[in-house]
Amino acid sequence: MATETLRPDATGDENSIQYPTADPTTHWNLVDEATPDEGTTTIYTPSFTYERDLYNLPAHSIGSGTINSIKIYFRCRSQSGTGYVKPSLKSDSVVTDGSEITFTSSTFATNSQQWNTNPADSESWEWADIDALQIGVSLKKDTSFAMICTQVYVEVDYTAAPVDVTITVPLAAATSEGIVPTFVREDDIVVPLATVSATGLAPTMRIDRLFAVPLATASATGLVPTMRLDRIFSVPLATVEATGLTPTTVIIYDLFYGYIESITPHPDPASQDCYISAIDGLDFLARHELDTALYTDTLTGTIHGYILDSAGWAGGARTLDTGQDTVPFWYSSAVKARFAQNELDDSELSFSYVDGAGNFVFEDRHHRYTATHQTSQATFSDTMVDISYDYSARNVYNEVRATVTPWDLQSAAYLWNLEETPSIPAGETRVWWGDASVTGVPVFVGAWTNLVSGTDYIANSQADGGGDVETSNITLVTSKFAKSIKLSLTNDAAHIVYITTLKAKGTYYDSLTKVSRKSEDSTSQTAYQKRTLALEGKYLTDADKAQDFTDYGVARFKDPQAEVVITIVNKDETNLVQILTRRISDRITAVNAKLGLNADFFINKMEHEISEGGHRHLCRWYLVDASNEDFWCLDYSELGTGTKLGY
Repeated sequence: MATETLRPDATGDENSIQYPTADPTTHWNLVDEATPDEGTTTIYTPSFTYERDLYNLPAHSIGSGTINSIKIYFRCRSQSGTGYVKPSLKSDSVVTDGSEITFTSSTFATNSQQWNTNPADSESWEWADIDALQIGVSLKKDTSFAMICTQVYVEVDYTAAPVDVTITVPLAAATSEGIVPTFVREDDIVVPLATVSATGLAPTMRIDRLFAVPLATASATGLVPTMRLDRIFSVPLATVEATGLTPTTVIIYDLFYGYIESITPHPDPASQDCYISAIDGLDFLARHELDTALYTDTLTGTIHGYILDSAGWAGGARTLDTGQDTVPFWYSSAVKARFAQNELDDSELSFSYVDGAGNFVFEDRHHRYTATHQTSQATFSDTMVDISYDYSARNVYNEVRATVTPWDLQSAAYLWNLEETPSIPAGETRVWWGDASVTGVPVFVGAWTNLVSGTDYIANSQADGGGDVETSNITLVTSKFAKSIKLSLTNDAAHIVYITTLKAKGTYYDSLTKVSRKSEDSTSQTAYQKRTLALEGKYLTDADKAQDFTDYGVARFKDPQAEVVITIVNKDETNLVQILTRRISDRITAVNAKLGLNADFFINKMEHEISEGGHRHLCRWYLVDASNEDFWCLDYSELGTGTKLGY
């Protein structure tokens, strides 16, 4: 996948944001910079109701192929108090506002929202849509001062049409030059064009504007093949278009994308080899520590997006379901990104992973209930080289308990106080991180209050506070998070100063009396003893929702589930296609007469082993019984496909 970024280049159909007032039609050039100027050029409003600007964009110049999504980025801040922003777009005369984002910090922060389809018609994006698109923002405040925006742009994520740069040359000619073939077909081999060009070989032919179509299809139309590759004919594009054939296009199968972690060469005199260890993006997420703002009433899919943004994950390298749970309060402080994602997945009973192309994928609780996952994609019986079947009670849970944690917003109070009197040399900066707490108990913050000079921070020329007051010589920069505040103080005086007072206040949430909900299945407990699954309820504030969770958990986990692992190898073209095309969450059928097995499963995990110079490709799939996940959900499932009501 690739991306093209488009920035405003002219005014659009709306110029409602109040300021600057001189010429609203020039607002677009105040937010079009590639590198944010952090307030040098801005649009802003003190309005308590939403005001919207829209801007035109240049026509795309790089992108081609299939558009996967668009994402609007906007960089804003609240001058004081709380402000709100929505990304906006206009397509096919339809204006759409995105989700509301709350800003409480006076420091600029970048947010974004993604649209996988055109909201004007719910169809896939077309390049004509992009060329006619207008983007912008809607701003409002709920207190005095202003909501400010300094940058708006859109990123188009697309999959480019494949460009073939492969040619064939006679096998003998390539062998004499020492070229390693991509594959051998009779007396010809296929090698990269650049490799051939470097040797000066004359190609037999160049596969450029050619399409591959099945042999049977080509024979039926009377086409004369340019060349034959196994059971596929390659014929000129113009010839194919004249017949109306649908081409069998060349496909790249992504099995792994990551980073080299270590290289270990073994310079043995008899046999030299090298072990290369690679890791994918989950390792990156497992090492990145988060400190985020507080988000309220947010869907789990959106939260996954916030986690990825905070970790610096590329905007175009993610596929996120919307999510089924709305989290009342979410933040992350001093925890790894992957840990935060696992907490969300445990709470929703969802699933996230990194796919073979390096994209982060979030599948919400209903992902496998949808119609696309109700039909098996392939059946495996004698095509398998191995199967293991484990019917075990170790994953049985016949008592499910969820704890509900209500929260109450408390009035502003001092949540952190510096207990020392540090000095700051002339012209230098010192940074303090304050963790929010009340009477020594950690809390999470609703909104930090802006620090007041002379009250919340005081500087003096003497450590005991008996000298000259130097507070006016201190420049304070704050960064506000859900459980902490970052305070950067710079001494602008020509001499040393002492910080005699430094404290921060804000509103905070206090937990109320917790309550638990529980569901049990006595039949399962009799058969397998009591086995308890407990959800802490960090993201639950509603007792009815907790009851739904426990009822669903018991229905799903009260009975043993078969754990099946099947192994197939590329003994023929059919098997190879299955090895290359199957993905996590695909539904397949496994059949084995000796086990009495004939059932559908979802792929939960896959392993690839490629050996013998690429000639042998073995794939191992770890499966979960589809019947245990065939719950029925309104607006998702097809009628008649499930008897258990989903949650």
